[in-house]
Amino acid sequence: MLHPSFQQKNKQIESQSQILQAERLNLEAILESKDDYINNLEKANENLKKNVIKCHSALGDIINATSFHLGSQNSNSAVQFSEDIYALHSNLEKFCRLKRGVEINESEVKVLLEKNGCSISGNMRNSKFKHMISSILERHVIENVIEKTKEYFDKQKNDVGDESQQHRLEEQIVNGTEKLLKLIESISKNRAGDEKVSKATSTKIRQQIYGVLGNRGFSNIIIDKEDKVHPLIVNLRKDITSLMNKYRTIKIQEKLLDNEMLTDQIVRQIVNIFFFGIKVQEPIAEWKFFEKNTKVNNLIMYAAWDEEELENSYVDACSFPIFGFNLCEAEKADKILKVIFQAQIIPGNTLKDK
Repeated sequence: MLHPSFQQKNKQIESQSQILQAERLNLEAILESKDDYINNLEKANENLKKNVIKCHSALGDIINATSFHLGSQNSNSAVQFSEDIYALHSNLEKFCRLKRGVEINESEVKVLLEKNGCSISGNMRNSKFKHMISSILERHVIENVIEKTKEYFDKQKNDVGDESQQHRLEEQIVNGTEKLLKLIESISKNRAGDEKVSKATSTKIRQQIYGVLGNRGFSNIIIDKEDKVHPLIVNLRKDITSLMNKYRTIKIQEKLLDNEMLTDQIVRQIVNIFFFGIKVQEPIAEWKFFEKNTKVNNLIMYAAWDEEELENSYVDACSFPIFGFNLCEAEKADKILKVIFQAQIIPGNTLKDK
């Protein structure tokens, strides 16, 4: 039997343990409540951004009313295009988000940050730093897919046979279309006739062909009544998975499965938007990442800061590019800037040394 003093001490410890347990449960409930609150805010913010995008596109369509749209094919409209871009941006945010259950490979991340002119001193698990890392990873994924897809289109292949021809359909259509458009441009310059007809024909051919590519390009290949994932998608999936595994490790199995499902979707979205979707627009849409130390402009950039705080701020990182028309010539008097989707940035308070 325990000595009375030990019994008393044991009761005190048990009582204290119960109090701590109750406090722990209370803190977990508070944390869960805050997570729900943050998720609700994020959803509300996404809806607001989506409405802003629609307003920008609608305003641009009013300003630039002389566009060549193909009847009722809504997939070719600037509004639909902006929604496609928004969907990609939302998926990338989910894909690159560093929340609970994700372990950061600090040594590799530091190298990536240095390449992008960013430095982090302190704990990388800080929410501010996590946001910076996620933003840079978003851009890294986009640029990687674009680079690999360009290599695919630029690569000269000598494969023969039905299966290899199926793999090359997109490449052949793009090359054939660009040759045809150049021939139409040439005949417009070197033959007498109505310039408007030639222009309209060229535009509609481009829109229709790239519209088809946006709908079916790099979808599953049907061979002997079996669906096979296109080799480009397979390779891009491997590249992006390897890329992300270099910088982070997902510890939660459910989140890992969600990310694997998102990978194919994101890869297809990037290819469709940057290689096909922009060429369905009239004029052809442009896109651009803003580099570090660019002066913040609220008309063409979006950041989750108060507008007054952004007035004298500079870009610290650009996670997602701006899409629009006349992006490089907006300062010219006869050029009207149209923004389809604002660049997504992380601002800095002061201009940092380059």
